[in-house]
Amino acid sequence: ADNSFKPQQSVNYELGIKGSLENFIFTAAIFRMDIKDIHIYKRVGSLYVSDNAEKAHSQGIEFDFTYFLGDNIQIDGAFGVIDAKYDDYDIGTKDFNNKRIEKTPKYNANLGFSYYHENGFYSRLDLKRQGAMNVLDSSSNILRETKAYNLVNLKAGYKINDFDIYAYVKNLTDEEYIESYKTNVTATVTFGDPRTFGFGIKYKF
Repeated sequence: ADNSFKPQQSVNYELGIKGSLENFIFTAAIFRMDIKDIHIYKRVGSLYVSDNAEKAHSQGIEFDFTYFLGDNIQIDGAFGVIDAKYDDYDIGTKDFNNKRIEKTPKYNANLGFSYYHENGFYSRLDLKRQGAMNVLDSSSNILRETKAYNLVNLKAGYKINDFDIYAYVKNLTDEEYIESYKTNVTATVTFGDPRTFGFGIKYKF
């Protein structure tokens, strides 16, 4: 009975535009979600169970684009700002009204640069910025805010016939960032992957 919960329902509104100007392709949108019985996760004794908060909302703007700089270079990016908050979330001893919804970043931004050569060589640089987000410290019933972070990823390869041979570096700057956080008797924090190197071969048929 402690782990029973209602379905989450939402009414979504979105207004957007798509367009292109020569070598520039873009989309932009504003949105609003009114959420009823939003799913939340809480601690009951030593267990984590699913439950519902009464009301919440999420609203914001999104923009993404692709720009072709000649035949060999492509630039693409995306940016979004999100205002996502609980409107009615009371756990009995405390309410989280007007607090940011868990695990929803304030904003996201991505920018990528790609180079493709006619002989099959290619390379790509990806930059990512993620804003701060809230995580629940259920031992003290506090929503704690994680830090914003940056990621830099690199990839280079060579395509020949049906083969793709490539090498990559993820998290080039070895950024330390939190992916998840939960508390029970002790706190458990999951960090993102550190700097990672690798290579691979793909074959398509």
